[in-house]
Amino acid sequence: MAPSREVVVHPIETESVTEVDLLQPAKKKARMGLDRERGGLGGTSTDGMNIKCSPMACRPKNRIRIFVEDLLKNHHSGGNTQSLPPMMNLSLGDPTALGLKPPAEAAGAITQVLEESSTKEAHGYQHSCGVAGFREAIVTHALRGTGAAVEDVFVTSGCSQALQFSLMTLCSEGSNVLIPCPCFPLYNTICELVGAEARPYKLNPHNNWEAYLEDLEAKCDERTACLLVCNPGNPTSHAYTPKHLEELLRFAYRRGIPVVADEVYAHMTFDVSGGTTTSTTSSSSSSSSPREDSE
Repeated sequence: MAPSREVVVHPIETESVTEVDLLQPAKKKARMGLDRERGGLGGTSTDGMNIKCSPMACRPKNRIRIFVEDLLKNHHSGGNTQSLPPMMNLSLGDPTALGLKPPAEAAGAITQVLEESSTKEAHGYQHSCGVAGFREAIVTHALRGTGAAVEDVFVTSGCSQALQFSLMTLCSEGSNVLIPCPCFPLYNTICELVGAEARPYKLNPHNNWEAYLEDLEAKCDERTACLLVCNPGNPTSHAYTPKHLEELLRFAYRRGIPVVADEVYAHMTFDVSGGTTTSTTSSSSSSSSPREDSE
C-alpha cells in the first residue's frame, strides 16, 4: 500500500492566493516551524519562524525623524510642563499638501492621451527605461546641446529613486560618496543603504554656498565613487554660477570620478542673476522630469 499523503494549505498573508503542499505526515510539523500548539498548520502566526531583517534594510536611518523624535522625547521626559513654541513644518516637499494643483495644460494633455491613444499605449506596460516619447522630450528640452540620445535616458519615479538607482549602480561596500554639507538628508540614507560612506564636503555660506575646492581635494581618494552636486541647493537655495560649475566638473574630471547632479529644483530659481543648473555643462544619465538647460 502506498504511504498516505495529506493536503495542507498554508495561507500567504501578502498574496491573494494560497499555497497547497502535498506533505508526508512525518514532515508536516516541520513546515515553516509551525505546529498545532502554536495555532496549528494553516495558521497565520509567525512564532518560531526564522524571519530576520537584512543588514541592508537595517542600515538606513531617517535623520530628520530621529532629530524631531529625540527633541520631543527630551522635552517631555525632563518634566517640562511648558508647551513647545509654535512649529513650522518644513519637512514635507509636497506642494499638493498646500492645495496646489497641476496646471490645466498638464491635466488636459493627460486626458487627451487617454482618449486618443490605444489601450496598450495608455494603460499597458511601458519600456523599462521609460515611455519613448517622454525620454525624447527629456533629450530635447533638458539635455539639448549635450550630445545625449534617447538611449542615454532612464526615467525614474521621482528624483529620490533616481538618486537611489545612481548610487546603487556606482557604489560598492566600503566606497565613499562626496556629498555637500549641508545637504538633503536622503543622501546619507541612500549611502547607508548601499554600504557607502557619506563623506561631506564643506560649502561656503558667505559665497553663494560654493564648495571649498581644497576640501574636496582632501576628501577624495581611491575609494570615492562619485561627486554629488545639488544645484539649485537644498536646503541652501543657492544657484551656482557657470564658473563654479566648471570648477566642480574640472575637479571631477581630474580625479576620474563621475558627477551625480541633483537638479530637482531646476525650475524653481527666482530672480537669481547668473545662476544656472549643472545640465548647462554636463549631461545626466537619468531624469525624473524634463528640465530646461538654465534658469
